Amino acid sequence: MTATKNTVNAPLPAMRVDTPLLDPQDGHMTPRWKQWITMLRSAVVQLQQTTPTVVVVTDENYTAEPGDIVVCDPSGGSITVTLPPTTGSQRKLVDVVQENIATANTVTVVPDDPSDETINREASFELVQGEGITCRLVPDESRWIVK
Repeated sequence: MTATKNTVNAPLPAMRVDTPLLDPQDGHMTPRWKQWITMLRSAVVQLQQTTPTVVVVTDENYTAEPGDIVVCDPSGGSITVTLPPTTGSQRKLVDVVQENIATANTVTVVPDDPSDETINREASFELVQGEGITCRLVPDESRWIVK
């Protein structure tokens, strides 16, 4: 199993290259540059919190993290993906993709706490050959919704 990071671009306001960095009168940084640097720092923090991780799962079960894109190849056997909790500050989407649909093996998605959480009001969700091979799971209070 391997994981790689994707890159997400965060928009920043345009800044002219010839905008002076320092105020010629007092030698301090200009308000425009202070604003731009503050926005840049904010964008970096946001980028660090939203960059998805692509995880390729080929022969074992996997416990997803918020924001994961889980690519499953069940040709070596059925795979179960366990979702993170729906509650908390890390509520983000989870995408599950079944890469090899020519196999009879399945990819089953389950909540982290089946006694307290559901997926579309069910205990689990299965990606079946010939049916939806990609699902986006959206947290909503104590359940996951398949989009």
